[in-house]
Amino acid sequence: MRCLNIFIYSFVLLLGASIPLQAQLVQPERLELELEEYDPYYSVVSAGGQGILLYRLNEEESRGNDQVFDILHYDTDLKERWSTKLEVEDAELTGHEYKEGKMYLLFREQENQADNYQVYSVDVESGKISGYTIDNAIPVELTEFTTVDGVVLLGGYVNFRPTIIYFDLENDKYRVLPGFYMNKSDLLEIQTDEVTNTFTVLYTEKAGKRQQTISSKTFGRNGELLFEYSLKPEKGKSLQFGRTTSIGPEALYVAGTYSHGNSKYSRGIFIAKQHANGKQEINYYNYGDLDNFFNYMRAGREKRVRKRIERRKIQGKKVKLNYRLLVHNIIEKDSMNILVGEAFYPKFHNGSSFSFYNTSRNRSGIDKGNLEGYRYTHAVLIGFDDKGELLWDNSFEIKDVLSPTLEKFVHVLPQDTSTALLYMFENVLRSKIIRQGEVLEGKNKEDIVTLYEGDEVKHNEYNVGGLEEWYGPYFFAYGVQRIKNSANSSVDANRKVFYINKISYEPQQKAPGAARVEVEDE
Repeated sequence: MRCLNIFIYSFVLLLGASIPLQAQLVQPERLELELEEYDPYYSVVSAGGQGILLYRLNEEESRGNDQVFDILHYDTDLKERWSTKLEVEDAELTGHEYKEGKMYLLFREQENQADNYQVYSVDVESGKISGYTIDNAIPVELTEFTTVDGVVLLGGYVNFRPTIIYFDLENDKYRVLPGFYMNKSDLLEIQTDEVTNTFTVLYTEKAGKRQQTISSKTFGRNGELLFEYSLKPEKGKSLQFGRTTSIGPEALYVAGTYSHGNSKYSRGIFIAKQHANGKQEINYYNYGDLDNFFNYMRAGREKRVRKRIERRKIQGKKVKLNYRLLVHNIIEKDSMNILVGEAFYPKFHNGSSFSFYNTSRNRSGIDKGNLEGYRYTHAVLIGFDDKGELLWDNSFEIKDVLSPTLEKFVHVLPQDTSTALLYMFENVLRSKIIRQGEVLEGKNKEDIVTLYEGDEVKHNEYNVGGLEEWYGPYFFAYGVQRIKNSANSSVDANRKVFYINKISYEPQQKAPGAARVEVEDE
C-alpha cells in the first residue's frame, strides 16, 4: 500500500511592519493520465464546485468524418466520477462553455458553406448528453460563444461587420439580433447574468471623424432589447477596449483603456459610470499618473522614466505613453472593483516590435503575417470604488512569456486582507502578494509538484496547458510532462502524462517547511 505525503514550500508574508505571516502555496492533489507518444491531449473545462471536465478526440474509435470524443468528469479531489463518449458526424469542434451545471460543446458542420452548427450539452451531474442543430444561413467568423438559461449566443463578423446570433435550444428559436451590423465596429464581449437571465453586448463604434466610443445593448432571455447606451468621451480621446460590471439596478460601470484619436496604442485607463437615467461620468487616468505602473522595470530605468514624466509635467506638457493592454473581466470584491490588464507588444520574426495595420478583424490591430508571438511585460491592477473613483494601483512583472495568441495569463485571488497574483509559464508558478497599492510579498517561483518521490521532469510541453481559476480559493494547473524516475522501483521509469494539479494560495500562521513528496511501501 502506498502512502502519498505532500509538503509544500511555504514562505514569509509580511502583513505589517512587525507581524509575520506565512503565505503557503499548496498543491494538495494531482491527477495524472498517462499518454502514449502520439495521443491527442485533453481540453480542460472548469465546472466550479462540481469539479473538472475533460474531453479529447478518440482517434482509435473515430472513422473518417465520424468522430468519437471521450468525456470525463472529476470531482474537486480529482477523483473520477464518470466517463462517456460523444459521437459527432462531419463537424469541426469550435469551442466549449460551462454554465449552470452543463458543459456545452460547439461544432461547425463541414458539408456546405451555410455554417450550420451542432451544440451538445453535457449534464455534469449525470453525464447525460443532449444534441441540437442550429440551421444558420450566415457564414460567420466566430469570436464569441456563450450561453445563458438554455440560449446559445454566437458572436463574430460577417464581411468584417459584427453579428450576434441568438438560438433558444429548447424552443428551437433562431434570430440575428439587430443593431450590430455596422462598419468599423468591434465586438468586445458578451456578458451573461445567470441571476436575471439577461446578456449584455459591448462593442465599439465611431463617435466622430477620428474618435471611437464604446456602446452597449442589454437583452432579456427571449432576445428582447431592454436598454442601450453609448459613452460620450471627451474631445480628442477614444475609448478602445472595455469590460462591464453592474452595481445594482441604478448604474453600470465600464472600465478599460483609452487612446489619443484613433491610435491603436492606449494612453491610460478610463472608468465610466452609466446611470439608468442617462447621466454619465467618465474619469481618465494616464499611465504616467499611476503610482506603481512602472514597478516592473529595473530600478534604474524606472527612475529615468519617472524623471522624464515629472519634467514634462513641470513644463506643462502632456504625458504621452503608448501601451497595448489586454483587459480582463472586472473582479468585484465587497465594495471594491478590480480591473486587470496585461501589457504586451507584438514580436516579429525580423526582431521588430512594429508593423503596419491591415483590415482583418483582430483586437490587437496587428498584421499577423510575420508575427512570432506576443511578448508580455507586466500586469496592471486598478482598484476603484462604487463611485467610479480610483482607489489604488499596482503591477506584476510578467517575465519570459512569449505567447502565439493573446490570452489571459495573470490570475487574481482577492482575500480578506491581501490579493494574490499568479501566473504559470513553462510549468513554473510565479506569484506575488499585494494589499492594494502595497507589495506584501515579492515575486516568487514554485515548480509544479509531481506525484512520486524521485520524479524528474525531463521535458514540459510548453504549448499545452496553463493556469485557471476553479472554485473558492482554488486554481488548477494543467499540462503535459515527460517524467523520469530511476530511484523508485514501484513506478514506471519513464512516463508521459497529462496532469492537473489543484492549487491554493492562502496566508497561514505556520513556520516555513521543506517541500517533498514521498512514496512508502507498506
